[in-house]
Amino acid sequence: MKKLMMMLLLCIPLGFILNAEASETSDDYSCNWDFSYNFNCGTHYNAGHNLYVKANPQRYQDIDWMELYINNQFVRKETNYPYEWAKSGYSGDNYLKNLQPGTYTIKIKVKDKCGQYHEKTCVIYIDGGNTGGNTACNWDFSYNFNCGAHYPSGHNLYVKANPNRYQDIDWMELYINNQFVRKETSYPYEWAKSGSSGDNYLKNLQAGTYTIKIKVKDKCGQYHEKTCVVYIDGGNTGGNTACNWDFSYNFNCGAHYPSGHNLYVKANPNRYQDIDWMELYINNQFVRKETSYPYEWAKSGSSGDNYLKNLQAGTYTIKIKVKDKCGQYHEKTCVVYIDGGNTNTCDWNSNYQYPNNNYYPKNTNLYVKVHPNKYQDIEWMELYVNNQFVRKESQYPYEWCKQGSSGDNYLKNMQPGTYILKCKIKDKCGQYHESLKTVYIQN
Repeated sequence: MKKLMMMLLLCIPLGFILNAEASETSDDYSCNWDFSYNFNCGTHYNAGHNLYVKANPQRYQDIDWMELYINNQFVRKETNYPYEWAKSGYSGDNYLKNLQPGTYTIKIKVKDKCGQYHEKTCVIYIDGGNTGGNTACNWDFSYNFNCGAHYPSGHNLYVKANPNRYQDIDWMELYINNQFVRKETSYPYEWAKSGSSGDNYLKNLQAGTYTIKIKVKDKCGQYHEKTCVVYIDGGNTGGNTACNWDFSYNFNCGAHYPSGHNLYVKANPNRYQDIDWMELYINNQFVRKETSYPYEWAKSGSSGDNYLKNLQAGTYTIKIKVKDKCGQYHEKTCVVYIDGGNTNTCDWNSNYQYPNNNYYPKNTNLYVKVHPNKYQDIEWMELYVNNQFVRKESQYPYEWCKQGSSGDNYLKNMQPGTYILKCKIKDKCGQYHESLKTVYIQN
């Protein structure tokens, strides 16, 4: 029986793992840890809801583990893809089940395979449902002005928060550029109203960029905040306008280049007159500061900027730090990829030709065939089922448990259960990849 269970576990289609092996590609490898939730932040559900959570990573090969919390209560750590909690039919994860009216902050902590830690939160609401319970607090509000609005120098900024449901608000606090202005404990929530005294931080504003932030405590005991940026221009007297520091890169983020590439970087500012200086970094390595337009690095024929030259296989995060002439600091990043090989990128992409279904009967011998787009670029493939190694194939065709063959016992006489097949691939550019497939053995 134990042997059968192990066989079941091994037959799950697994994908190619970049894993620690990926470190062989470059010391400059940067992990892409980001992910999306399987639901919309701000969604409302009925009382008694079971919340199924799935984190969809942009690149699961870069994830070491994920931990889920609900209102800071630890639920469970997931160490392999897929990263999901409270899936239908799963026992456990009880903190996500039978949720009662209230506001819930879902937080996922991530450790990536570069050893860095991250987290991402999302708020959902459980309403009273059809049983007459109280609804979750609706704390959200709108500002009385448009974010991004421009005003003349000397402007007094009247701020009013218009809540969706003022009965759910305990208090609001207003900040301007992180400077506390005043707390409002009753409706209407407004600051620097015409004719009022006080709130001087909002009055006679001079040229610059201002971040307005309102912190909210709702009557469910939850805290929130919402920001909005406005610009104070130089007015009609010839003063300088609020600084427009933003820029675009001269290449597409996510672009792939061959090994040995020299990366020419040019920042194209919306308004170069507003820029004091720009500094370029690659994988947090400082390259050079540019103090005048055009802002460019590693231009063809130039000397220096060697960190951008002869790039080897890996992932590179390009970051430009900016100081504008209003004295503010900003930064903007972009990721590019250097592929392996000297002339062409290896095409390692492969698909599971077999199994071509997801469901099979009990006692199936599961034939697996992985078909590459370009077999000439493949050095070898290894198959795992539920993380149990089956066998390495070093030449085309790449197949396991072929009819009449011996061995590959983890794929034979399969018993009911869920199996993750994982195929690890090493291409002839020296890169490692993985591909997953899930199959279900039914009674």
